[in-house]
Amino acid sequence: MLRERLRRQTLQSFDYQWAGISAGDAMLSDPWFVERVDRILAKELLALDAGWFEGRSVLDAGCGGGRWTLGLLRLGCRVLAVDASPHALESTRAQMTRLAPEAVAEGRLETLQVDLLDLPASLACRRFDLVYSF
Repeated sequence: MLRERLRRQTLQSFDYQWAGISAGDAMLSDPWFVERVDRILAKELLALDAGWFEGRSVLDAGCGGGRWTLGLLRLGCRVLAVDASPHALESTRAQMTRLAPEAVAEGRLETLQVDLLDLPASLACRRFDLVYSF
């Protein structure tokens, strides 16, 4: 009972944060970060050649506001961005429409509201080249 209540509180807290926190360093409100997100992701965080990503299928698990989703799309990936927060997913869709319109138009972005601690069978059976969670 307590565990479930704490879980609900955590999910509500993250949803509240994504609804109200839109600015900051290393976020999509930071022009320096937006310009470099793909290089930061490939070279600094994953230590992979940028060419590796082209055409890959990626699960962005807990995508938040979409900052790493943007990097993955710019690197040429097909991205399923999932989060428990409806506000986070709303932000991700809006930001990708603004910052990566070609990828959205090409159908390389899919979003899905998911509690990763209670994975639906429809997601559990899917396969990805990379599962990313920051």
